[in-house]
Amino acid sequence: MARFLIIEPHADIRRLYAAVIRGMGHEPILFDGVSTGVPDVILVEPADPESFEVARQFHHDYPDAPIVLRQHL
Repeated sequence: MARFLIIEPHADIRRLYAAVIRGMGHEPILFDGVSTGVPDVILVEPADPESFEVARQFHHDYPDAPIVLRQHL
């Protein structure tokens, strides 16, 4: 089971991602501004400056964790 850190400013999208990740048998972690432990994957909204900065800090701390950027359609 992988731990997915979700850094997303929109609550409805956060909940959707969490449900999908949980349904795939993985553990969603919703970032709330405090340490969450070591993530296996970081899912981030790149258009939000705060989210992007948090992802950069996590990448600095955990360089082996891949970062997945949400693409706008």
